[in-house]
Amino acid sequence: MRNKILAALAAIVVIAAVVVFFVVRSLDDQTQTKAADVMGEFRAAAKPAKDPRPGLPAQGVYEYRVTGKEKIQKALTIERTLPPTAAMIVLHTDAGYDTDTRYSGEHREQARYALGAEGATLTLAITTIAAGPIKTVRDRAWNPVLLRFPADGTLPGSVSGDYTAGDLKLKVTATNLPDETVEVDGTPVKAKVYKFAQDVTGEYSGNRTETFWYDPKSALVLRYVIRSSIKGPTNLDFDVDQTLVSLTPRT
Repeated sequence: MRNKILAALAAIVVIAAVVVFFVVRSLDDQTQTKAADVMGEFRAAAKPAKDPRPGLPAQGVYEYRVTGKEKIQKALTIERTLPPTAAMIVLHTDAGYDTDTRYSGEHREQARYALGAEGATLTLAITTIAAGPIKTVRDRAWNPVLLRFPADGTLPGSVSGDYTAGDLKLKVTATNLPDETVEVDGTPVKAKVYKFAQDVTGEYSGNRTETFWYDPKSALVLRYVIRSSIKGPTNLDFDVDQTLVSLTPRT
């Protein structure tokens, strides 16, 4: 009888180990998101498009080609490669526009922009990352708001400085880089290039650098590179390079 009990316990341990193995393996999985996957969400949320004006991208769903990876550490270490496409929803608002980028079904980046005489200012950013039971949501209202895309094409020196974003403190260094050309759907498009380096302290600490290749004519980001390493309750490393597939959105 004792041998039977020990054998049964051993079998349970083996089964549990196999289950844990496959659960941990599944945390590396990411669900690819294409433009077609979020069309229903866009149509349900979209209000009538605002009249075209400088700094306002056309409302709709865009797609980016993506290369990148991320690492999440909280009890477990999860490293995963980003899917090759990301969908971005653009919605017009009374103050400007919102963007909602789905790097995968498990990683979402949202931003809110207000349009004014200076250009497009970032007022709110939300990051949502999930990996099995681990889910991190960072809701960050910027104070003061951050001028991201200047109306006259040049970031003023006053953009560099101290900010808060939610409960984080950020020291931002904003730089104008030389114009570059980005090929979008086989067509070369001249872009303004802006780099924002952020030193982060607070509940999370580390650094995040974002570089934007921005087309003032369409008010779209043609290429976007993020290099981010943030430590805190959950450690997050995120590296991505994305390029717009088409200047024309799906609606």
